[in-house]
Amino acid sequence: AGQCLSDPTDGKSKHPLHQAFPKYFTMEVNGHEVLMVKQGPRGKKRRDVPHPLSANLRRGNNDFFMYVEDDRRRDFWLAIVLVSPRRPREMARHVLRGDSEDCFRRICKLLAAQSRSGTVADEKAGVGDGGVKAGERGDAVECVGDERLPLRCPITLVRIGASPVRGELCRHLQCMDLEAFLVSNYRMRAFNSRWKCAICNLELRPQDVCIDSFVQEVLEGTAEEVEEELVEPS
Repeated sequence: AGQCLSDPTDGKSKHPLHQAFPKYFTMEVNGHEVLMVKQGPRGKKRRDVPHPLSANLRRGNNDFFMYVEDDRRRDFWLAIVLVSPRRPREMARHVLRGDSEDCFRRICKLLAAQSRSGTVADEKAGVGDGGVKAGERGDAVECVGDERLPLRCPITLVRIGASPVRGELCRHLQCMDLEAFLVSNYRMRAFNSRWKCAICNLELRPQDVCIDSFVQEVLEGTAEEVEEELVEPS
């Protein structure tokens, strides 16, 4: 597939590296035009996606010709990428499963991090327990973190099915339903919006998520109508 990436050098873009074609771009492979990209009608957003090239390639050497028109030509990189399509069911087979005890320890760490974050926020605001400003009471102020574990998937908005997953770098308790995560991203037409966490928007590829065995046990041990569970760190 032919993939064109924009890498702005001004440092102002929230997503420095993303799929985008120049304002006008044509590509020929072995003398055949395989791609033409031009500006769309004013006010209509152009949807830039990678373009398949396999049908025009031949064994051995291949000749490529490209023509570009853009005010910022140096911001673009062209990549020819060897890819193979994989269905959500196939991708799901490669998702790792975390050990239940390791998953519980991670949840405890996330709860502790949330508690520290809440304490710092309260200290900066000068507000303690019950909305009283620090210094107005003589007793110590303790911040209690939110220890409720949501059991609803943020994608389907219903209780998670068989496999709750969370990104390895995500910092939230809530999980997503594995099937919903894979299918929704697989079907998403906006290429630059694919493979993002539905909760924190972190870039999240299938190989970056892990099945949380502890949350799976909670789901199996609670009634279908339960949508959140209190977690008690040991």
